[in-house]
Amino acid sequence: MRDREALVKLVFEMVTEGVGEAHLINCKRAALVRKRSNRPKHFLSLTPTSRASSLKTSTAIMMYDNGFNNRKSLSEQINDVINMKGSRSEKVKALIKLGIRENEISFVLPVVHRESKPRFSFTFGVEIECNMPRYRFEDVASRDNVPYEFENYNHNDNRDHFKFVSDSSISRTLGMDGEPIECVSPILNGNKSGFDKLEACCNALNEAGAYVNKSTGLHVHIGASELSGEQYVNVFKNYQKLQNVISSFLAPSRRDAFYCKPIDGYDFSYCHTPEAVRSVMGFDRYHSVNAESFVRHHTIEFRQHQGSTNFTKIKMWVTFLSKLVAYSMNNVIENEVETISEIPFLTAAEKRFFETSKQEVNRGRVAA
Repeated sequence: MRDREALVKLVFEMVTEGVGEAHLINCKRAALVRKRSNRPKHFLSLTPTSRASSLKTSTAIMMYDNGFNNRKSLSEQINDVINMKGSRSEKVKALIKLGIRENEISFVLPVVHRESKPRFSFTFGVEIECNMPRYRFEDVASRDNVPYEFENYNHNDNRDHFKFVSDSSISRTLGMDGEPIECVSPILNGNKSGFDKLEACCNALNEAGAYVNKSTGLHVHIGASELSGEQYVNVFKNYQKLQNVISSFLAPSRRDAFYCKPIDGYDFSYCHTPEAVRSVMGFDRYHSVNAESFVRHHTIEFRQHQGSTNFTKIKMWVTFLSKLVAYSMNNVIENEVETISEIPFLTAAEKRFFETSKQEVNRGRVAA
């Protein structure tokens, strides 16, 4: 048994090492014989004819009558199976058909343990500033089972309903129905369940006739309680390097607004904690990236995006920010990023999306 397993292992080694046929035809040490038994016709067994001091001089050219090309060597046939398209279980069946025993499969088709990249698990919340006919939304939300509450202005977090509060910073659009309001999501998980809840609310807002204008913004909170002090600071350093390219695909009204001032003028090089970042920014929350939210909510708030009730745009912005935070856990961007194609943490599809957003901004198609 040990000799047979060694021969099978040898054949696999020669397949993977690409040993030439001429070198392999040294057939004095082993022979291929068919066992006289009730096994299938194609089942073949290896029987060594001598005790070679080195199995590397044993035969590797062993012919089979098994439905494969019977003029191919065993090494060629094994190589064909390894390279064929299909699952590992399909390849195992093909190797057994060649006569390789199940306890020998591991020599020929070892299990490859691929290193999986840990996924960044995050929570998020959104604040959608808009004008909305309240009575219409109540009808739609009740019909579609969107959990909501109209409350007095407060900063309380929750995990079960969308909170609607008044917002004096929002102006009405002349001739359009609706009252200025801020829709605050519950704490959502950054997975399908979380985004499904957000989509249901956005659909209800749109059906109720909610609209945005230049006075409205979209604020996104990304959970930061698990970040170290250095990782937290890295988010602000990296946003600085991205500030101009981000501004290129967001509305011009959000590039230097009072409620979302840019952070490119601050020096975070000596910061190592959230408190230090807050101090550098003058304890002022009205910046494109707000450090004050960490005190009350243990989040980083991003305030630069223009108002929107478009679920796809909101989801893509949340995705952008969550990837920025994940990237900042281990990386600091050295130089200012000048184009969307240079953003290091986006996929090609995500870059195309923001390129399209940039084109919409340049053509004046962004409402806010």
